Amino acid sequence: YGAPMAGLATLDPMAVDLAPAYPLLRPEDIFLFVKFFDAATHTLSFLGTHLARTTDRLSDLSPALRRLQGLSEGVQLSVYEEVEFEAQVLFTPVREDRTLKEAELQNGDIIIFQTLPVPSGGAASPVAATDSMRAMSVEGAAPHPLAPSALDSSALPLAIPNFFSAVKNRVTVNLFKLQHASDGANIRERELPVKVAMDKRMSYDDVVAAVGQAVGCNAGFVRLTMHNCYTEQPKPAPVKFRGVNTLLELLTSFHKTSDTLYYEVLDIPLEELESKKSLRVSWHNLQCDETKVLSLLLAKETTVGTALEMIKQQVTLQLPTTDVHTGEALPAARCMRMLELFNHRIFKVFDNDEQIDNINDQYWTIRAEEIPVEERHMGADDRLVQVRHFYQEVKISMIHNFGEPFLMLIACDDTLAIVRQRINERLKLSPEEFAELKLGVINFGRIEYINETESVRARFRVEQGSMDDYLGIEHPGAPSGPAARKRFGARTTDKPIKIHA
Repeated sequence: YGAPMAGLATLDPMAVDLAPAYPLLRPEDIFLFVKFFDAATHTLSFLGTHLARTTDRLSDLSPALRRLQGLSEGVQLSVYEEVEFEAQVLFTPVREDRTLKEAELQNGDIIIFQTLPVPSGGAASPVAATDSMRAMSVEGAAPHPLAPSALDSSALPLAIPNFFSAVKNRVTVNLFKLQHASDGANIRERELPVKVAMDKRMSYDDVVAAVGQAVGCNAGFVRLTMHNCYTEQPKPAPVKFRGVNTLLELLTSFHKTSDTLYYEVLDIPLEELESKKSLRVSWHNLQCDETKVLSLLLAKETTVGTALEMIKQQVTLQLPTTDVHTGEALPAARCMRMLELFNHRIFKVFDNDEQIDNINDQYWTIRAEEIPVEERHMGADDRLVQVRHFYQEVKISMIHNFGEPFLMLIACDDTLAIVRQRINERLKLSPEEFAELKLGVINFGRIEYINETESVRARFRVEQGSMDDYLGIEHPGAPSGPAARKRFGARTTDKPIKIHA
C-alpha cells in the first residue's frame, strides 16, 4: 500500500506490553474483598480490597479495616468471613489465636466487619429487621414486637450472621381473605391481597400476630389456611391452632413453596373453637322435606339428647310435645331423633346418650326430625322399618335409590293396603303419583313384591333394628322435571365423593 504517511511513527507490535499493570501476588499474599456492616442503620457497604499476608492475625488485619472505614484506632471490631449465603447462611468469625492461613482464608474471600459493642435492638436480632420490614409493608401500622423465642436466641449477639439470616429468610406474604364455596370463585379475582413482610422462621404465634395486626383484629381469632400450589386454591382443611411450627411450614405444600396464605376472622378464639364440635344438621318435617339447616357449636362431650334440646329451640314442631296419657311435657329425646344418612339411605339412628364428637358430618348427612306419635308407643311386636324411593335399571338389573328415605312403624298385622295408605298420608302424594308407585321389600338387592292383603311385617326376616332390608317405593323411572326433583330430592343418583389433592 505504499510508504507510511508523513507524521506517523511506525510501532513494533512485539515491543508493546498490552498487559494491565496489576501487582503480582506473592505466595504469602492473600487478596481479600472487604465489606462493612453498620448494625445501627442495618446497612451493608463495600469498602474495597485489601492485600493481607498468610501470617497475619486479627490484630494485623484490624488497623487496615479501620482505615478503610475511617474509624479511630480505639474502635473494637468484630470480623467474619462470608463463607456461604445461597445454600445456607454461614459466617466464620476471624479470631486472634489463628493466622489467616490457619483460618483457611484464600484469594477472593470476603471479609465483613462491624464495630463493637452491638447496638441494643439493632440487627443483632432478625426480629428487629423483620419488624422494620413489616412496618414498611403494612401502611400506617405500628410494628408488632415478635417473641424472641420465635428465633434462635443463642445467635442474638452475632449481629452479622443474624442479619444475613434475616435477609435470607424474609418473605413478603400475600394474605387473601378466605372465601367459602357460597361466596364465588377464585378469591384473587375478588380482592387484592394484604402484603406483609415476615421471616420464614417465625413461629405460629408470631405469624397470626402479624396477620392480626395487618388486618386489624385480635390474633386469637385468626384462622389460617394453606395454599395448594398445584390447584392455585386454598387447601380444603384449615390449619389447626398451633398445628405448625414455623411460617416456612405454612408456605410449603407438596414440596413446593409459595408466598400465599388465606385467613379468616372467627367469632370466637380458634383455640376455643377447636375445643368444641361443629355439627351441621338438616331438619326435616313430617313429609321428609328439608326445611332448615342448622349449624351447632357444642362441647365435644355433648350428647345427642342435649343437641336435640338445642335444635328444638330453633325449629317449629308439627306434633304435640306432651305425653298423651299424663299430659306432661316430653324431653326432646322422646319426641325427636337424629339420623345418619349417606347416598339416600339411613344407616343409623343415634342413641340419645352418644357423644356428638363421634359423629362425622363431613362424610355423612346428619338429619334431625320429629318422632311420629304412634312410634313413641311401639308395641313389642311392632317393627320400625326404613322406606326408600328407588327405580330399576332393567338392562343391568340394578336398583338405584334416590330422594329422602324415612322410617315407618309396621305393626304385626298391617297389610300392604294399610301401609300404602300410611305412606300416602306421610308423603301427601297426588292420586296420579300414588297410582304409579309399587311397594316391595328389598333384601340385599332382591325385590319381593307383596299382595295388598298380605302382612308386611312377616316379610322382614332380619332381626329388629337392621337396615339391610327395607320397604321400597318403586317409581317408573328416575324423577325428572323441577317438581319431581323438588319432591323426591335434587339428586337422582348417588352423591359423588370429591377427592382433594
